[in-house]
Amino acid sequence: SHSEIVCNGFRAANGVGIGPQGELITSDQEGHWTPANRINLVKPGGFYGNMYSFHRGDRPQTYEPPLVWLPKNVDRSPAAQLWVTGSGWSPLQGRILSTSYGTGQMWLVLRQQVGNVQQGGVVRLPLQFPTGVMRGRFHPDNGQLYVCGLVGWSSNTATAGGFFRVRYTDRPLHMPVAMHVGESTIQLQFSEPLDRAAAEDIDNYNVEQWNYRWTANYGSPHFSVANPKRRGQDEVEVLEAVLSADGKSLSLEIEDLQPVMQMQIGYTLKSAAGRAFRDNLWLTINQLGED
Repeated sequence: SHSEIVCNGFRAANGVGIGPQGELITSDQEGHWTPANRINLVKPGGFYGNMYSFHRGDRPQTYEPPLVWLPKNVDRSPAAQLWVTGSGWSPLQGRILSTSYGTGQMWLVLRQQVGNVQQGGVVRLPLQFPTGVMRGRFHPDNGQLYVCGLVGWSSNTATAGGFFRVRYTDRPLHMPVAMHVGESTIQLQFSEPLDRAAAEDIDNYNVEQWNYRWTANYGSPHFSVANPKRRGQDEVEVLEAVLSADGKSLSLEIEDLQPVMQMQIGYTLKSAAGRAFRDNLWLTINQLGED
């Protein structure tokens, strides 16, 4: 009977996810006034950066930060997000997944709230689809995930379209499933216990960070945090790595930890059972929390 404008400032939001408490989440695509791909946990009345779709009131001087920025080499075109509700996916129950039109991959979205500020990160699930995937739903009966998508243009995938079932097999995931940014540390909760010697060896981590610029240009280069006039990325030192008694919670003490638009944490680790694995976590720090 009526429509309502909840928020504005999007460039090309590919699908809206609805959470268990009525949350709205959506991606947006790099372009003019959108310096990089982003995943937004929407706030009513918010402006999300794209000046071409702004309306009402004075011209904005800033925008709502995303839950997480996504470099284009990570996900060149993020699609819709959804919450894990399937009973068959117990290790990830209640968490957020993000589909990718641009790469045919799927990402686990980690989320942290600091006061009224939301921030998060993404880590890739071990899945590769032959087409761009854009929509997903958990089946209410069998508890498994069904996704569909297609290819029109600018995707790493080549198959015209597809409909897929993703079934959790109970095999170890070997990946972070939660994150917490504190005053000087970043804590990562892993799905399975880690090997202590590997986890506490600071040489097993590689951390870089950078910012973007919000302009009318199409996208943004990477800019140094230490020297904002210089293009590029800053290496960040891991001062200490401490593993919890249960082997699942890893605390990384980061040199000069501060809010940053993009951080990449690369890790080379082993599970407590001896399986070696390596991957990357990309995160956005909008505000420091407490250690």
